[in-house]
Amino acid sequence: MHLLSIDPASIKMGWARWRSPDEIRSGVETLGSSHDPMAERLNTAREFFLRKIQAFDDRGAPFDAIYVEDFDAEAWQRGGKSNAKTREALTKIQGMLEELGVATRTPVEFVAVGTWRKHFLGIGKVGRGKKAPNWKHLAVQRCRQLGWSPKDHNEAEALAILDYARHMKDRPFAASSGPLFAGRAA
Repeated sequence: MHLLSIDPASIKMGWARWRSPDEIRSGVETLGSSHDPMAERLNTAREFFLRKIQAFDDRGAPFDAIYVEDFDAEAWQRGGKSNAKTREALTKIQGMLEELGVATRTPVEFVAVGTWRKHFLGIGKVGRGKKAPNWKHLAVQRCRQLGWSPKDHNEAEALAILDYARHMKDRPFAASSGPLFAGRAA
C-alpha cells in the first residue's frame, strides 16, 4: 500500500507519503511567493506532484490513493474565515489536484478538516461562542508526540491527513493504533 496526503495552500503546501510496511516521508513544497501569479504557483504544485507520482509509477510502486484536505468554499464564506482571494486560490488548487488524479489514474479522496482533526487531535470543531484552539500548533504538537519532526504546520497537517488515510486504508494499522490501543480519544 502506498498513500500520499496533501495539505493544500497557495504558497507552502505540506505533503506526506506512506509506503508499507512503515516508510513515512514528508515535507513542504514552496510554490512561490504571494507576488507570483496564481497560475505559476498552480503549475509548480502540479509539476511537483506529477513528478512524485510518475517516479513511483516508474519504480513499480504507484500510489493507491491521494488524500487531500477538503476545502469547502461555501462553509468558509458563511463562517467568514478567509478572504475571497484565499477561497479562490484553494478552489483552484482543489480542481488542479482532482485533474491530476484523473490524469494519473490515481484516486483522490477529499477529507473534511473536521474529520481529520477529530481523528488526529480528538476534537474536530468547537461549539458556538467558544474560542477555537490553535489548530496548527496542536497538529505540530501531536506529530511530535508520535515521533515525527514536521518543519511547520503545513507538514504537520499533511502528516495528520496521512494518519487518517492509513486508518481508512490499512486495517491492521487502524486496529493496532486506534483509540482503544493508543490511549487517546477518537
